[in-house]
Amino acid sequence: MGFATTATIPIIPLAKDSVLLPGITIRVPVVKRPDIPALLSSAFTRSAFSRNASTTLSIGCVPLNSPFLSRDGQELIDSPRGESGRHQERFDINPAKATKDDLFSYGTLAKITGVQTQPGTEPFILVEGVQRFRINEVSQEKPYFEGEVTFYEDEGKLLRGTIIHQFN
Repeated sequence: MGFATTATIPIIPLAKDSVLLPGITIRVPVVKRPDIPALLSSAFTRSAFSRNASTTLSIGCVPLNSPFLSRDGQELIDSPRGESGRHQERFDINPAKATKDDLFSYGTLAKITGVQTQPGTEPFILVEGVQRFRINEVSQEKPYFEGEVTFYEDEGKLLRGTIIHQFN
């Protein structure tokens, strides 16, 4: 894994037990998520006024932290008193109410490929993983997350030539 570049991008916290990897497509529910419409509105506005406007919107998808892992993925050692049990109340975090401390340190850059909706069901945005990144700093939490990230080039990567639109 080699260093690629640094950029500021909008970030969507994924629901519990959801992870996005490069080359994979997942559905992200929009209902009860005020951060997603705000993020999309801002991204479309920026894209419309950008000189190098693109039809592809790129966002970061980051899983929520686990009470059993550190932010960088290392397994936490549990003492005989079961101290990790204290963190159980934070295990069922609503992604719409997450804070920067609830986010895992790594995520995946994704391109929004569409919106899926059917009568009587909740709408979803479809996102396809493109490239992995590490969060350096979360610069904004409300109305949606935005952060400075460092992208990594994976060896043997299937997706090449993806344009990363920087949101500055």
